[in-house]
Amino acid sequence: MSGAKILVCGRADAPRAAVNSDFTRFCSRCAHRVMIAPSGQRLLASHPDFEIICEECFTRIDVPEDAEFRVSVSLADEIRTAIPNPFLRRN
Repeated sequence: MSGAKILVCGRADAPRAAVNSDFTRFCSRCAHRVMIAPSGQRLLASHPDFEIICEECFTRIDVPEDAEFRVSVSLADEIRTAIPNPFLRRN
């Protein structure tokens, strides 16, 4: 998995979501619908080669000990201001 570019996303059925999350994408491993926060949407717009993986599948893959992880300030703000998941209230 060396050099892999992965965007880890919450599943669409999570109880909370970032405001303006996108619910149109799916995990590349299990095909579960995921939600992508605005910061992740911006990342994918400039780096469409990132693999989208739900948090559950991410816990099952081997991550090298020297792997780099980044959390943007905007993602931290999105987590702090999360709202009840609107996708759960759809028709």
